[in-house]
Amino acid sequence: MPSVNMANVAPFSKSNLVAEKAPITTQEHLTPEAMQEYLGGLTKTVNDNFTQIQQAFSQILTGTATTAAGVVTVTVGITMLNTNYTVIITAQDLPSGAYYVTNKTTTTFNINEIGAGASTYDWILIY
Repeated sequence: MPSVNMANVAPFSKSNLVAEKAPITTQEHLTPEAMQEYLGGLTKTVNDNFTQIQQAFSQILTGTATTAAGVVTVTVGITMLNTNYTVIITAQDLPSGAYYVTNKTTTTFNINEIGAGASTYDWILIY
């Protein structure tokens, strides 16, 4: 990927976009076409890179798990780089008590249920 010398790029501002044009509405200032024209193609490169990064690092995994004696360890099926992810759980039936997530690792997490019951949960992991 070509490198960009940011010292030669003027800061993006509303006034830069209309310096040589008649005043237009704010919505027109922020069109992708106006930004790409102003930035000389840099916008497309940034958007393409952002999309690639988003696809590489933003994943949503789902599954179902059933607790036994109040706990189940869920294996997520991939190895993540860190434990900075969110797990959302929803009980499919009436649990014996409160339920929550603990022990997040790069490959597993635990669903815990107070009262040591056996309940089934849907889970969504956002990474």
